[in-house]
This record gives sequence, structure tokens and C-alpha cells, in this order.
Amino acid sequence: VRLAGHDYGSMEFALSSEQIVAARQRVVMQGVLVSLAVMLASWLILWVAATWLDRRFRAIANASARISGGDYKVRVPLSGEHELDRMAGDFNRMAVAIEEQVNQLRESEQRFAAIADYTHDVEFWLSPEGRLLWINPSVKRMFGYDVGQCMAMTDFPMPLIYSADRAATEVRLVHAMQGGGESGYVFRACSNDGTVFWVQTSWQQIRDAHGVSLGLRASLHDVDDLKNVEEKLRQTVLDLRMAEGLKTRYLEES
Repeated sequence: VRLAGHDYGSMEFALSSEQIVAARQRVVMQGVLVSLAVMLASWLILWVAATWLDRRFRAIANASARISGGDYKVRVPLSGEHELDRMAGDFNRMAVAIEEQVNQLRESEQRFAAIADYTHDVEFWLSPEGRLLWINPSVKRMFGYDVGQCMAMTDFPMPLIYSADRAATEVRLVHAMQGGGESGYVFRACSNDGTVFWVQTSWQQIRDAHGVSLGLRASLHDVDDLKNVEEKLRQTVLDLRMAEGLKTRYLEES
């Protein structure tokens, strides 16, 4: 200790670091606990958010799967104004539009079936390659073949045509497939039990809105009774002519 230029001695003092170390340990421990608490809270928040998001996405995915499976009435439940709820709302509007379009298609199909399936004549549709795409049930009544048997034929309609008329009819069919429509062509047909009868056909190209060929539509009408009447009339005319000839000859000889 120096005072006025004179040394009077020395003095030493010290502070205990125990409290400082303990305080530092408490601060470190509090920091660790706070960090753990923050991490735990963040994990819980992320888990809750992920669970909620997963549930919403699963609801949309399940609804999509059900729509693809034919359940067009399914809807995704809405719970608020969140982005996912807006997306779910868009999905529901899409589902409604799909359901309306499917219902319209079903109604059109039912109307088509009501007309085509109950038509008296045989109606069928050939693809541009000549493969049978559709035929109405009247084929069973007229030819004795059911729809399944006709669909299984690889050379339809050749088995339905009488053998002697197949070559000429095939030429007409090929011409029609190439775009030449025809109405009133008559040929002999052959039923499943071998009965031969006359039919009249009309066929016409089917095209889409862009003019692309979708194949050939054909109708077969049974005209066997008409042909029989025509044959009887022809035979009657021949008989009358023969009788007239005999009469004329008889008069000349007399």
C-alpha cells in the first residue's frame, strides 16, 4: 500500500468463484431446458400439422380413388378457409361436373339402347378395319345368332350371307367401307339353322365432328315375304303370257 510516496505494506483479497460457477451452470441448464422445450414444442406442432395435412390429403386421394371406381357422388368434407379446404372445394366442384357429365352420358346411352335394342331390323356397327363393334339383339330373331356369337365372329357378317351371294356382297361392303354409302341392296342371307331368306341392306359411313371415319353403320331388313310375292307375281305374269301365247296360237290354227 503506497501513500504519499511511501510504502506501508501490502494487502491481498479474493472472491469465491463457487457462486459464479453455480450461476453459470444454472444458466447453461436453463438454456438446455429451453432448447429442449422449443424442440419438443416444434416437433409437436410439426406432428400435428403433418397429421392434419396427411388426413386431408388422404381424404382427397381416397375420394379420387372412389371417383375412378365409379362412385361419382363422393365429396371431400370442408372445415375452414385453409388452402387445402379451397383445394378440396375445387375437387368437389370437379366431382360435381364429372357426375353431371356421366349422368348425361348414361341418359344418352339409355336413349340409344331404347331405340337401337328395340328396332325390328338388325343394326350393326363395323370399325374402319371391318371389325364388329356393336349389334342389336334383333339378330337373334332374324338370324338365330345371339349378340355374343356375332361379336365372336372374326369375319362378320360373312357367316350371315348365303354362300352364293357372299362374293358380290363383299364387293359392295368393301365399297361402302371406303366411303360409298348404299341403300336398297338385296341379297340372300342364311340363318343359324340353314334357312335361306332375302334381306335388304342399307349402310352408311359414320364420322366424328372432325370428319374422321368411325366405321360403317348397316341395317338389315327382312324382305323375304316381299321377294316371295314378287316371285309369285313374276310367275303369274309368265303364266299369263304363256296362256296368251297359247290362245293366240290356237286362234291362228283355227
